[in-house]
Amino acid sequence: MRGRLSRSVFRSLPTLTALMLLGSTTLHAQTPYGWINNGHNSAYTLMPGEVELGGNLLRVNDTLDIFDFQADLLATTTRLGGDSGYLDGNNVSIRAGILEGLDVFYRRQQQGLKLEINQSAQFNIEDLSNELDTTSTSYGLRWVLFESNTKNPQQAWRSAAIELSAMENTSKDFEGRIQFIELNSNFNVRFDPPQRFAMDRLKDDGWKAKLIVSTPLTTYTTASGWFSYADMTASSGTSSEIDVDFLRAAFLQTFDSREKQLAAGFNLNWQRFPRMPVQAGYEYIRLFDRTQDIVTSDSSFLPSFLRGSNRGQEINNNHSAYLNISYWVTPNAYIGLGGRLFLNQFTGFIPHYFNPLSGRFSDTAYGYAELKLGVRFNPLSLFRD
Repeated sequence: MRGRLSRSVFRSLPTLTALMLLGSTTLHAQTPYGWINNGHNSAYTLMPGEVELGGNLLRVNDTLDIFDFQADLLATTTRLGGDSGYLDGNNVSIRAGILEGLDVFYRRQQQGLKLEINQSAQFNIEDLSNELDTTSTSYGLRWVLFESNTKNPQQAWRSAAIELSAMENTSKDFEGRIQFIELNSNFNVRFDPPQRFAMDRLKDDGWKAKLIVSTPLTTYTTASGWFSYADMTASSGTSSEIDVDFLRAAFLQTFDSREKQLAAGFNLNWQRFPRMPVQAGYEYIRLFDRTQDIVTSDSSFLPSFLRGSNRGQEINNNHSAYLNISYWVTPNAYIGLGGRLFLNQFTGFIPHYFNPLSGRFSDTAYGYAELKLGVRFNPLSLFRD
């Protein structure tokens, strides 16, 4: 069942795209002058043949953790230490104009969230992973449904668009090797060689439909608002290669779920200086209609940071906000700084994070800083020149 809706929606995309092409030939929804599309919701599209390519570096560390996210995370548990809570990642986005009022996009983000587990007296664990390494991808299209008839291409205008996208997040196995289990003087098991165990099957996927409306507020300020619906499935579990049957059974858990999401948000693009856009936005996400298929183990033979009872509170909402300040160094290249905040960490953004390893922190505020680089160009114009 997992991913079936996502695949069915995108099997119909060729037909849907053809209808869009027939209906969009009278639109002229190219992006206003000085605008940055990647990472900012709007009802505008790129000009036919135009491409915007952007790359971001994502960081949380001693210098950038101005809101003490790490301290808050460590305060929730004694199991974590070291650099737990710090993040190192990157993001690449590409958007291309296909026809007037229609563009397509692809985004890929890789991030490593540090989770350094403190050793337990009962378990001696070797080669334990120290981060949750996640790759997120999304791709889709944006089609302009309506726009005002008159506009100045140097300024924004009223426009409405629909965006369809598919999403997927996957994380590498969080694994280690157990050398011995010593619960008390009567129970002591040693493994030679040490036996592998893992938090595995860390994956989710789904699809999203979003309606976006943009309108100018003043000569320099444009507002956009949107409403979206998404359907996501997620999986995770624990397993081991221990050759003792009752111990291997103690490690076997599954956490499979499916949920629907409603989201609403708005943002502002302020461009008092044409080469320096300031973009800020907010989004509220509500999770509902969640179904789960869960098999847990609270056995004392299972390390506590993997036990199903440690998934934490089942949060059903999130608030997210971002702020970006950019500068067009040349007419075709920009740099920028920004940041993104989450009230409940990655709840609603990475569904498979609700597992015994990272679910404990699903109601913890989080955020990261971004360094942005990007270019915008028209390959057809370059070729003609």
